[in-house]
Formats: sequence, C-alpha cells, structure tokens
Amino acid sequence: MIKYLFFDLGSTLIDESECIEYRIQNLLQQPNAPAREVLERRMVELAAQNRLPYKDAAKEYGLETIKWPKHLERIYEGIPEMLAKLKPRYGLGVIANQSLGTEQRLKEYGIRDYFDIIISSAEAGLEKPDPEIFRLALEKAGCAPGEAIMIGDRLDNDIEPAAELGMHTIWVKQGAFAYGDVSLIGHKPEYTVDSVGEVLTISDELESIRREKTAHVSYIAHYCYPGTDPWKNIMHLPEQEAFAVAEKLAASHPDTTSFYRFADFANYYPLRKKADEFVRNAFIQLGGKPKLQNPYAFVLGDSEYLKKWFDTGDKLVLKLSDIPEEQISFTFGDSCAVVSQGLELTVLTEKMLLAGIEACGGSVEEYLRKNLGKHSYVEVQLWDAVGTSADGTENSVLEENYGNGVV
Repeated sequence: MIKYLFFDLGSTLIDESECIEYRIQNLLQQPNAPAREVLERRMVELAAQNRLPYKDAAKEYGLETIKWPKHLERIYEGIPEMLAKLKPRYGLGVIANQSLGTEQRLKEYGIRDYFDIIISSAEAGLEKPDPEIFRLALEKAGCAPGEAIMIGDRLDNDIEPAAELGMHTIWVKQGAFAYGDVSLIGHKPEYTVDSVGEVLTISDELESIRREKTAHVSYIAHYCYPGTDPWKNIMHLPEQEAFAVAEKLAASHPDTTSFYRFADFANYYPLRKKADEFVRNAFIQLGGKPKLQNPYAFVLGDSEYLKKWFDTGDKLVLKLSDIPEEQISFTFGDSCAVVSQGLELTVLTEKMLLAGIEACGGSVEEYLRKNLGKHSYVEVQLWDAVGTSADGTENSVLEENYGNGVV
C-alpha cells in the first residue's frame, strides 16, 4: 500500500522554463556562441545522454556559465490544487537538491503546509543521487521503500536511485531533462507522464487497484432493530427522550435479543456515551474529522452473529467506497462491550484496515483470524452528519449521500 509521495522540486513542481531561457540568452550573447538552433540541438542531445544540457554545452563551446536565476522560478499552474487532492490520501514529502531556504521558498509559493517532510540537500548535507538522502526521507516518513513513490524529472537523480532502493517511481517529462533516455539507466520508471498534474490520474489508478485487492471489503452493513427505520440512533436524542424511547422499544419487543440494551438502558446509556467518546477522540488523533458526537454503528461485511441478534430486522448496506475516509472508523468487536469490560479498544482508519488486509495477502478472512481474537466482527463507526429535510425528518442527507440501501 502506498503511504507516501515524494516530489522533486525543479521542473517537477517548480517551473524553471524562464530560468533556462535566461541562461541560454546569456550563452548566446558571448563571442564564441553558436547559433541558437545549434546550441539548443546540442542541449537536447546531451539531455538524451542523461548529461547536464546547460553546463556540458557551455563547456564544449568554451562559454561562461552563470548562477541559477532562482528569482525567475514559478510553480506550475495547478500545483496547489493537485497537492490539496493528494493530501488526504498520502503523506507528502520533498526530496530535492536545493540551496538553503527551501522551506521558506515553499511558503512563498503557498504550498509549504501540504508537505509533512522536506529534505533539501543543503540542509541535509546529502544530495541526489546519493541513496542516503532517500533513506533519510523514508526514515522520517516511517515507511518502507515499497510504500513510497518518488516523482521527479531526472532519470539519473530521481528515478534510478529511488528504484534501486525499492521505491516506486514516476518520471515527469518536464523541463530540460524531458529528453532523457531510459535505456541508459538500470531501472525504468514505473510510470511516465508529460506533466506533473497527471500524477492525480496515477493516484486514482493506484487507489482503484488497492480497492480491487480488497474487494471483499466492499461494503458495510447495519442491522436494524425490528420495526425500526434505518438512520436512527437513540444516542442522538436528548437524554430524557432517549430513555422514554428505550422504554417503549423494550416493552414492544421483549423476546428479541438485541433489545436487552433498551431494557437495561440506565446502564447501557453511560457506557455507550463513554465508548463513543473514546472512539471519537482516538479517531481524531488518527486524522479523522467526525461530524457527529455519536456515530451510526455498522459491521464490516456480513455477520451471522448479528443476524441472530436482530431477528427479523432489516439490513442496511452501504458501499465502503462511497464513504469519505475521514468519516469512518473501525474497531475489533462491539466498542461498547469492549469498553464496559475494561479491555483495550483499538481504533483503525480505513487506510490502516486495508493495509492490514493487504499484509495478509488481500484475504479478509486471514486478517480477521489474526486480529479478531474472541470478537465476532469488526464494528464500523460512520460519523457523517445527519441533515433535516423540510418535513422535519432527520435522515434526508444521509439517504441522499448513501441511499436507503435496505435489503
């Protein structure tokens, strides 16, 4: 599972075309300079050999080089929007050969806050293609090489050393090194794009592959109490009203196992509040953004155990892919029961859950066998907010987003 995307900066996120043109103009103004078309053709030939087009061409023609005109750098159009879309899915980092002040420049471009890790050669004392600079980034990210993608414009500095370590790679054919020759390196890029914006498309493709691998986790189910409607949660009611509703439900279904909680509501209510608060706080710590204080409770896939509990009640089924990751969490077993017994309750995000399943060869059964212990199912907490329609019903927004889904 991919956890981190690492970007180069020059000619990857930062448009250097004006800088390159400025230096070419300077070369052309010197006495020994060839015609522009000759110089440019030679620079393309050098780039195709994975050499340095500007410096090597200047040396061949006996021309003086000038410092890099950093003031002419710009970020490519659409970069902030792309990073904003990638940020919820992955950790984002920078691995770049840059002078001092990289972080400040990223702030000036308005993109600093998208990155969790910034490794600049000047600050790190390492520079690409030294594999140690990539190892440093992976260590800070806390991920294995196979869980990260390196994205850059240079085959020699970005693609080859990252691939050698086992990282995935995307070659961005922008700037002076767009003419590089992949046959001259030992590890071909896994993906090649003509602009960095296409990384979004690859990200969507990777997400699709990830979901295909865990297709058996394609839905969650909510078992409804007999005679009740989907999208109702007694914990959303004011306390006095909740107790009154619980008393009615317990009296109307004395023989249905699942209704015992309503018969013992004085004990259940504070435990339920405590469990929901614990899960909610833990989920927030993991990056979740719950809209509710008390979630809707589902189960991962089906549960024969709960079918027996809920007797003749309906089952509400939702596609996991339809639910934003920041609105769904998971626990092993009934969260309220685990808390009431004083046991340790583990809260997972969707990303953590799917990573665990992938580590078990994509087998949900094997993952559950290793992790459920004495628990009968994985409980799923849906934290998305309920809306109220014009007629006063509370379930309109969730039904609009996820459907009624009763089977």
